[in-house]
Amino acid sequence: MYTTVTFQHKNGNSIIINEVPIYNEDNVKNYEISVYLQLLMDRIDADVYPNKQYSFIDFLDGLPYHTVTGS
Repeated sequence: MYTTVTFQHKNGNSIIINEVPIYNEDNVKNYEISVYLQLLMDRIDADVYPNKQYSFIDFLDGLPYHTVTGS
């Protein structure tokens, strides 16, 4: 199962991260996901002009994870 996470960038923009997995009965995997999610959020927060949407799965796979460019 996947979900979408939204957080506020330090510049005030809403940031959307798509394709974040959720494990119903495995809290260890959920914790691991939360660690990687925090790494992605920290990387996005460091961007001065962040994109508005990102793909968590592409981030984990080392692919370009910017799915929609910001205006």
